[in-house]
Amino acid sequence: MKERAQKISKKNSSFFIGVIGVVCIFISIFMRNVENLPISASLMENIGAAMLIPFLLLIFEMITTGGLRSKRPKIKEYLTPMKKDLRIIGISLYDIHKKTEEFTASLKEQFESKKPKRFTFLILNPNSHFLTYRADEEQKPLKDFLIEIKKTIAILKDRKKDAEQWKNVKSFKIYFYDAPPAHSLIWIDKIMYVGPYFRGQQGYKTLWVDISSIDSDYKYLKKDFQVLLKRKTTKELVEDKDFDEVLKQLEELKQKEEGKDQDEAKYTVG
Repeated sequence: MKERAQKISKKNSSFFIGVIGVVCIFISIFMRNVENLPISASLMENIGAAMLIPFLLLIFEMITTGGLRSKRPKIKEYLTPMKKDLRIIGISLYDIHKKTEEFTASLKEQFESKKPKRFTFLILNPNSHFLTYRADEEQKPLKDFLIEIKKTIAILKDRKKDAEQWKNVKSFKIYFYDAPPAHSLIWIDKIMYVGPYFRGQQGYKTLWVDISSIDSDYKYLKKDFQVLLKRKTTKELVEDKDFDEVLKQLEELKQKEEGKDQDEAKYTVG
């Protein structure tokens, strides 16, 4: 939130200074027809031109980046300003399995808030052939994905139990979806970050785009989220037995992949 406020403040100040710069240049044009002034027209032009530079740089940045950012949003950046809803789509949900302590601490702060909160997480089904396809595309062992998903599910199972202790948490839902993973999505209230999955590149290394201010794209991705959530192949994990069954399946799938690796190693040695 602080970073976002700083960006808005920077844009506003750059625009304001740019307006003053334009005014200075117009005044200098008028001054050229007036004699014996305490300040020269050329000096006023220089001042105006200097004031225009931040504004022009801002315009250039907006044109060249279009909202792109090289790194994924930080956990505190999107969880701290959360007012009502957090929705995340991904393959294994990097922030949860990789930055567990930070994510859990920020989540706890939201649980302790008095305002009503809703949380929704969509993870790629480990039995989906789309997971195998993505592993091949990233040249990443399928086993690694299975380990990540297993860790994410175990963490979310515990956080769901924590959430049930707080009256302000209206829902804490975890889903498996079975569809081609097109992008990661971090959607907080009306702020939306999207990270497309590129070919031959690991998902967590993607570029991220803040499309909150792009109305047409925001509506399109909102609809895409809703369609995915309502698909028959999207399954919610509700009871403890659902989580236990999934964790068991993940362990079996992981062991199966490890067995394949051992067989390949024996074949190579032979």
